[in-house]
Amino acid sequence: MVGGLLAFSLTSTAQSRPGAWLMYWGTHPVGKHWEVYSEWQMRQKEMAANHEQLLLRAGVGRKLNKHLSLGSGYGSISYYNSSNDLVRPDAMEHRWWGQMVHQRRDKSNILEHRIRTEHRWHENVPDWRWRYRIMWIHPIHVFNDDNDALVVHLSNELFVHRGASWFDRNRIFAAIGYHCNTHCEIQAGYLVQQAYQQTMGNYLQLGFWIH
Repeated sequence: MVGGLLAFSLTSTAQSRPGAWLMYWGTHPVGKHWEVYSEWQMRQKEMAANHEQLLLRAGVGRKLNKHLSLGSGYGSISYYNSSNDLVRPDAMEHRWWGQMVHQRRDKSNILEHRIRTEHRWHENVPDWRWRYRIMWIHPIHVFNDDNDALVVHLSNELFVHRGASWFDRNRIFAAIGYHCNTHCEIQAGYLVQQAYQQTMGNYLQLGFWIH
């Protein structure tokens, strides 16, 4: 299903110029049940330095069992409409978030469901948003016994908000990742986003994971 939606979206946006989306995710274990999250994202309107958004997110989580975890934290988002100056954004958003993640492993496959709520203050106006993401991860080549491998990521995330229209946006994502070892991954992919009352956008993505 995710692959079919991705193929349709790529066909629909083939004529548009993609932007760039740089990402870092960190999941740092603290003891047996707790973990700390860190995240950095930079979105560019074009491949050149034409800034659109800078996101910083941090939080803490607790593993309830080997399949289920809960987490919560804070995010700061800077928006840029016409300026390339990262020090002075055009608008700011503060965001408190909470999430539940359920993950199942079937041999080498991983299927993950994430439900996230966000309490947002954008230009001092409060709002709520709910997000649901389904993600599938599958290794396509294992190099050695140290877990060095190439993997494929496919995901779809639906955003719902309160207001005249419940639909906020939808993101479809496909990527190839290289597992350096069991604790890090370098990832390159393509993300298609459709937002309410906005044209559909597409982004080339480069990410780095630590876990």
